[in-house]
Amino acid sequence: MTARRVTVALVLLALVVAARGLDRHTTWYLASDQFAFLTQADDLRRGHIFHDPGEFAAIASNVPPGQTADAYYQTYLWRDERLFSRYPPGFPLLLALAALVGGPSAQHLLNPVLYLVLLAALALFTHRLFTGARHGIPEGAAAAAPWALLVIPAEVHYWGLTVARDLPAHLLAIGALAAACTSRFSLAGLALGLACTIRPDAILYSFSLGALALVRRARIGDLTRGSLAFLAGVAPLLAYNTITQGHPLAFTQGMEFRHLFGATSTAPHIATADALPDLPLTSGGGFRLRNLPRVLPANLRYLAGAFGLFLLPALGALRRRLMAAALAPYVLAAVLFFSCWGHGDARYQVGVVLALLMLMAAGTSSWFATLANPTLRVQTRLGLIALTVLAVVAAPAVFPFQEQRRSLEVAAGAGAALVGAASLVPVATPAAAAIGPLVPALAFASVGLTRMMRGAGTRDPFQAAQVARARDTLESVLPPGALVFTTPALGRPAENITYYTHAEAHYDGETALLNSSNLEAARRWQASGRRVFLLRPGDAPRLPGLTEVARRSGPQLYDWFVDPSHTADAVLFEVGTLPKP
Repeated sequence: MTARRVTVALVLLALVVAARGLDRHTTWYLASDQFAFLTQADDLRRGHIFHDPGEFAAIASNVPPGQTADAYYQTYLWRDERLFSRYPPGFPLLLALAALVGGPSAQHLLNPVLYLVLLAALALFTHRLFTGARHGIPEGAAAAAPWALLVIPAEVHYWGLTVARDLPAHLLAIGALAAACTSRFSLAGLALGLACTIRPDAILYSFSLGALALVRRARIGDLTRGSLAFLAGVAPLLAYNTITQGHPLAFTQGMEFRHLFGATSTAPHIATADALPDLPLTSGGGFRLRNLPRVLPANLRYLAGAFGLFLLPALGALRRRLMAAALAPYVLAAVLFFSCWGHGDARYQVGVVLALLMLMAAGTSSWFATLANPTLRVQTRLGLIALTVLAVVAAPAVFPFQEQRRSLEVAAGAGAALVGAASLVPVATPAAAAIGPLVPALAFASVGLTRMMRGAGTRDPFQAAQVARARDTLESVLPPGALVFTTPALGRPAENITYYTHAEAHYDGETALLNSSNLEAARRWQASGRRVFLLRPGDAPRLPGLTEVARRSGPQLYDWFVDPSHTADAVLFEVGTLPKP
């Protein structure tokens, strides 16, 4: 009973610490993905699948009928005068629902709330996977799992701080695994289908569901009902594919797989205009088997750097049949699958990290219980303690050095030494055996609380208040319907200008993807009676035909949706009347 109370207290404390951090660090600054999700959510809330092209049609008029072109920072597709999102509809549907309930602020609160739910889900699922273990180990593993998510330097928290689809997809997939562990295969199929509507690659979790079906000896009827439930959950994605692409299995992101065995593509050549310079714009990298020998080592180095010594107890936890079936198949499939992309990315490894966190929490708790096990001979316990301390000392030489992870290894090593030493004292042996499985969670919590106190005064510089100020500031100098050409050298100003203001913004090089150029697009824009502007770094050369409107520097750059970490200052030019070609 005492172990359970400590576990509940530690999990609640993790939720409090996480909530505080999420409140202070959630950002409203949009990158391309966030722009697409919010724009699609706004359309779905109004009952529209396709985005109103509005002024964009003038830029894209050179795209031949039947041809598909990238649009809006390569997050939308343009075909036959229709604009539709490259991304599946699942996450935008969640955002649309959040907006209906609580307005725009609720959309930015959705992922922080889901992150807190994920912390609790990790604790519950880890406990479920360890049911039947020695007393205290399931509780210790459940307490360690959420704290491991907070302190292991795997960057999962980034997707709780912004509008991104990763957390809800993996949360639903974990729910599917939890349901399958208790033979509720209909619920598991439905949850996995909904996860695939958010991220189609969540289908990789089906490898783990299949393994759980074998372990739980699922009947044909269970599998049939689970499959039908999956189809019900994935129906919104199939419907979206049919409406936009003409076939339920024609995925809007499927072009990444068209050259599965081919060479890596190169960025298109962009011609340089006289007055409006264009730059190459690249995206993705494609899914190709030939990427595997290059990207797989990079992904493994990332995981080794994040987990380091803790990979050893994670592997040890695979001895438990249910845990191995639930987590190992997905880890293997996902690491190999995402190593076929053009580059390694921590974002692609979120599901792998969550699985390893649960394995790590379970394995570490079990190891500490072994160190404090009073039934082992004294010589054996001394040997295990020495082995643990030696592993902590040798870890930097074996695993890539990571400063944040190193503090966890040292804290865990100190905890192991204390538990082991206490178990050797007859009077303290019962207490050591009882507290031993909880020591990893206590060690992680001590590190997490220390980090929280060190960063007590920080807050993200771009939240709701800064959005309102930037909107007012920029709209005071940009007339309605203005066209702004800018550059990623300033951060991601185009997405924010287009979404938050009444102007339209694009990056250099985007028009080339539409079979046009900045110069041609600017001429058409002016011909319709609207004005064209350039937003450039402060050291950009002043070209003929440009009139300087204003300059900004330092923190004031956020008032133009420019990230100060990318440039010291920025200048806004207006383009004079361009001569006809």
